[in-house]
Amino acid sequence: MLFRRSVTIILGILSGVVLAIWPTITDSTKSPTDAEPDLSVVREPRATFPITVRYPTPSPGVATGIVDVNGRAITVACEVCHSMIAEPPSPEALGLANLKDFHRGLVFEHGNLTCQSCHDPGDARSFRLANGTPVEPWDVIDLCSQCHGPQRKDFDHGAHGGMSGYWDLSRGPRTRNACTACHSPHAPKPGEVRPTFKPIDRFLTGSDPDHPTPRKDADHE
Repeated sequence: MLFRRSVTIILGILSGVVLAIWPTITDSTKSPTDAEPDLSVVREPRATFPITVRYPTPSPGVATGIVDVNGRAITVACEVCHSMIAEPPSPEALGLANLKDFHRGLVFEHGNLTCQSCHDPGDARSFRLANGTPVEPWDVIDLCSQCHGPQRKDFDHGAHGGMSGYWDLSRGPRTRNACTACHSPHAPKPGEVRPTFKPIDRFLTGSDPDHPTPRKDADHE
């Protein structure tokens, strides 16, 4: 009986000692990352370089093959003849017998979209989203993103758009292309290409950074 009481007293004392020193033990075993932040230290913000997005020059219209008195090519905008709210005039009404040559080379293949899917019916030079929100003519990324969501996601992450420069903007700037810098808005599907190695050119002059000196074995028999 006396032995059991003695053991109980000893265990009680040991438990009290452990509880008393436990906060000290846990504080000493904390890693540096567990320490409370020193709010008195003010860190300077990291310098951020700009992101430049390349946009193409707006289309001047369809070439007429005619020049003005200053020698500048005369072009015609689509909306001169075409309207999104009325039927276009006939070639005869325009005094033209045939418009096939005039429209040669113009391709419109963008799914089931029509002109007013992107253009404002009241102003063909303006663009708008599906909900009617105006879009600046030079900034159509949001316009394209309405249908091309996966490509927009890749664009934001840098996997689409021909990004060059720095991932870490604290080290340098970044450059990328807007949608219409690479894709035609009226026929955006890229043409078929065949990936291959750069051909050996026997006429290299040494100005190409990839080939500082002409190759001796570049001549073809």
